[in-house]
Amino acid sequence: MREPAVMKNWEPVRVRFLEGGRAQQTPAAVCLGGEWRDVRLLSGALQAGLSPTAFYERIFLVQTLEGTTYLLRGRPEGTWQIRTFYRGLGARSQGC
Repeated sequence: MREPAVMKNWEPVRVRFLEGGRAQQTPAAVCLGGEWRDVRLLSGALQAGLSPTAFYERIFLVQTLEGTTYLLRGRPEGTWQIRTFYRGLGARSQGC
């Protein structure tokens, strides 16, 4: 299975979770390029918005079995978005 191209912007994604209550959601797989890929959870957080009336976002850092790391974020309408995670400016850069 080939990993999809690097995603610099947030893109919609379908996520499967391990069983459990909503407060204990643990991502188990993401649908990338039309194929389900198992992921392991590296970390998770609940992030507040910038204004007092903004919603909280659930953020997960996950890694596929092939080794690519992604950020997942939950949207207020119940959907999920994904993008490639970069550890630093030069972590995955090509060229100058």
